[in-house]
Amino acid sequence: ERVKADYFNTEGDTTEDTVAIITEIRNNIMIKKEEIIQTIAPLIPPKYKVNLKKPTYVIFVTVFKSACGITVLKDYYERKRYNLVAYCQ
Repeated sequence: ERVKADYFNTEGDTTEDTVAIITEIRNNIMIKKEEIIQTIAPLIPPKYKVNLKKPTYVIFVTVFKSACGITVLKDYYERKRYNLVAYCQ
């Protein structure tokens, strides 16, 4: 809920911003991509449309063994997925 307040404007009925949820799961066979998406998707305000090709915001969830990290990234694909080498080319 705290992240939602920091990144997603809940005022108003419409917005041009879009969102996508991306998961990266390594060395963990218990957690499934679908479970993560089904848990996070209801927390996104309904005025944000889903756009998997060029979203304004990406909710990036990474799981490695038993550790999980979640971040919200703006312009993920425009910034070459935050890959420094690709971004500098």
